[in-house]
Amino acid sequence: MSRVSDRWRRASPEAMGWRMAVSRLASSADRAEGLDGGSGRKVGAPAPPRTGRGETWRTPTGALRYSAAMSFAQVALAIPLRQTFAYRVPEALAESVEPGVQVQVPFRGRARRGIVVGLSRESPRDRVLEVGAAFPPALFDAHLLAFTHWVADYYLAPWGEVLATALPGGGEGMAKSRGRKAAVEDRVLAAALPDRFTLTPEQRAAARTLEGAVRERRFAPFLLHGVTGSGKTEVYLRAASAARDEGGQTLLLVPEVALSSQLVREFRRRFAHRVGVLHSYLSVAERRRNWELARRGALDVVVGARSAVFAPLPALRLIVVDEEHEPAYKQGSPPRYHGRDAAVRRAQMLGVPVVLGSATPSLESLANASRGKYARLSLPKRVDGRRLPKVTLVDLRRAAGGTLLSAALHEALAARIARGEQSILFLNRRGHSHHTQSSRAALVALPLLRSPGARAHAVSELRRHPVPLLGLGHPARRARAAARLARDALAAARHRRGP
Repeated sequence: MSRVSDRWRRASPEAMGWRMAVSRLASSADRAEGLDGGSGRKVGAPAPPRTGRGETWRTPTGALRYSAAMSFAQVALAIPLRQTFAYRVPEALAESVEPGVQVQVPFRGRARRGIVVGLSRESPRDRVLEVGAAFPPALFDAHLLAFTHWVADYYLAPWGEVLATALPGGGEGMAKSRGRKAAVEDRVLAAALPDRFTLTPEQRAAARTLEGAVRERRFAPFLLHGVTGSGKTEVYLRAASAARDEGGQTLLLVPEVALSSQLVREFRRRFAHRVGVLHSYLSVAERRRNWELARRGALDVVVGARSAVFAPLPALRLIVVDEEHEPAYKQGSPPRYHGRDAAVRRAQMLGVPVVLGSATPSLESLANASRGKYARLSLPKRVDGRRLPKVTLVDLRRAAGGTLLSAALHEALAARIARGEQSILFLNRRGHSHHTQSSRAALVALPLLRSPGARAHAVSELRRHPVPLLGLGHPARRARAAARLARDALAAARHRRGP
């Protein structure tokens, strides 16, 4: 046996375990990190475990690996892997490659676009592939790189996919986009813009609070709780005007694209054409044009859906999340994130105020306001003294009528039909209901009766012979008792009908 083999045999258990793990993962690691262009040949020693001291590491013999002649870029690719990949930066691209720049690199035998997220003069491998091309200027500044990294870490998403989501239309075609080249800046309006409305006392107090927070340039989360028609948009406008007066920009998030039209119209009355829109209903070229204008600082206000939380705003001074309770702020497909919560985190990282506006705030926001994490601003009255619509709560357990629609609702619908008017009936859920509420009995579940006719007969029997199910303890026990009651009721109905 050679000396080398004898040295491996006498190695410590920890070293042997590390060598065995490297032996098993060498080929897959080489292919995953783009080291061989997908050919499968081994081009360098596999990466040892990190030492916790940055990029510096030691080989099994104790030698310190360090490369002073090369620079290396950590590139985040839009693939479902939560890691970055190391590539050597050739001297010809040394001045172009910097954090935030889009580059083209070889990966698994094909060229892919990625974002440089870091540079170093050290590499954990002897041989790595080179960066093929760079496309300056940087698409992400230091703040957006840190923010997207937080989103990836908090929501367990690949950093490269988060960066691709932050770019309108993805990363492909951004370098030579015609929309970006067609971006033309409008001049800044120096004249003061007149106010359109006389504020109510509650609006004035809320606007002064937000204007003060904008001027102080500090992180301050606010919950603007205002009833429908109380003038929340006007408060947003006053706060955005204060941000513009300080030389800053405003980001306004809306849950649905349809809600952006009215807000954009109102903001353009105050800020002329220095208002940009970012949402999926626009063409990719239009989105990239507005994105480029925002990156240059040529827009005072950016209005958009949840993905606009990644908008490149170099002078961001205020973030507004309208209708913050809406579930549409949750991204349903990978990478998943919550636009409202991400907006609060971005405001915290920048040290700017964030306003969460709603007529029906979410439970999370109400809890944060009650605990003192959010400052609560209230608009309890509608502007111009307009009255709120009359709301009537009907308890079907005590109301007459004997159907799922109360007598009061029947009368109201009949009156409007007689006058030739229209009515809208909202359902509280989609699909069918799994339970029936009896007017004289407790809640009875009918989960085992799939036939509509069987449920109808069972409900008829329950109305004639109600059996309360209260006091049976666990919900599962109540459900089983309800199922037995339903089967008995159905059997009785069939017995009376005969064969």
